[in-house]
Amino acid sequence: MQRIGTATLLSASGAAAYGLALVALDALIAYRYGLGSQAAVFQAAFQVPAALINIISGGAILGALIPLVSRSLRQSDPSGTSDLLSGVAGFILALQSLVVLAMVAAVPLVAQGVASGFSAELKADTATVLRWILPLLVLNGLASIGISTLLAARRVVLANLAPALMPLAGMLTWPFWDEHGALWIAWGCLAGVALQVIVLTIGLRRDRLRFLPPAWPRGEAVRFFMRSFAATGLAHAALSAVLLVNTALAGSISGRELAAFGYGSRLVLLALAFLTSLINNVGLPYLSELAQQADREMFRRRLLHIIRLAGAAGFVLAFTWLAAAGWIVDLIYARGSFNAADVATVANVQRFFVLQAPFSLAGVVCWRALNVSGEWRPLVLASLAALVIDVAAATALAPSYASAGIAGAHTLGMAAWSAVLLFAIHQRYPRA
Repeated sequence: MQRIGTATLLSASGAAAYGLALVALDALIAYRYGLGSQAAVFQAAFQVPAALINIISGGAILGALIPLVSRSLRQSDPSGTSDLLSGVAGFILALQSLVVLAMVAAVPLVAQGVASGFSAELKADTATVLRWILPLLVLNGLASIGISTLLAARRVVLANLAPALMPLAGMLTWPFWDEHGALWIAWGCLAGVALQVIVLTIGLRRDRLRFLPPAWPRGEAVRFFMRSFAATGLAHAALSAVLLVNTALAGSISGRELAAFGYGSRLVLLALAFLTSLINNVGLPYLSELAQQADREMFRRRLLHIIRLAGAAGFVLAFTWLAAAGWIVDLIYARGSFNAADVATVANVQRFFVLQAPFSLAGVVCWRALNVSGEWRPLVLASLAALVIDVAAATALAPSYASAGIAGAHTLGMAAWSAVLLFAIHQRYPRA
């Protein structure tokens, strides 16, 4: 228990630093641009690589690679693990480079999709930012390999601190923010992720591990990763599409509504990401150990207890945030170009968006438990249910309630996602 407590504290500290850096970047953008055009351009452009990262990078790589690296570290010397990592890096580099090239070729269509309510000039700006920010996907893929390895080796501080380099580098471009500030922010974020890869590469040398240079993907372990990665990516794809569709719907109304949805959802997503990182960094290894050491009935009881705790924490977060939404937005964003009307709009989005918290946190525990047991089908079904319900509800609510209605639709989708996962848990672990 002491080891788990220490890991929780270290993980929380690192994740908090990353979250604070993202909030600081968001607050700086709000100060300079409010809900104006450059804020909307950056929000629209950034959602595309963010969605791709969730599908074929960050979460998908972590879910498939952490168990594999943990097993390799126990069974082989560092050189064997490094060979595995280099093969994975070769596969990820090739796959993501192809995706980036295809997306760059399709940038005009992508910009039209995420910014359909923008003027022609702002659509052109969005397309330009997209071309520069899409390569971030490849660098993030390599960084995710390093982070997965550090987490498997229980080095959670560096794993959680390294991602903060991206928003910090974005903030350093502040002196150059002008009528094309979104492009400068994109350049800064791209440089930050490149620096992140360098820092992770150096950090892994302490354990005599490496994932660069990439190698041709071969060997049974790499093939096993590729199969797990494909299943994990498929499960993440529909869920990632939810936010991308929501962003596109907000952008179809106006740039202001897209910026409001971005600001309103960002803080809530960061809070949920912070709590989710604790589950990923501490809960997933704990569940893996428990699944190997405890009998099935004991595992079921402890798992359901953790799910209830996560749901309860989500309820506390949701209802506290409901009461304090206006104050939170005012504290973080209300300065410079961000006026009182902007505060009211963004706070309203937050109130609807944060209602997902109990469903999201309980669902994450279910997701990780099913991940540990190798169950992929329920993950895909849950994500598809979330996508269908979210799109149907958002399409119905957006004309009358704009970005706040889209935020409410997202909460309904996450409720469906959590319900499917909880049903799958009860099916997988029935009462003895």
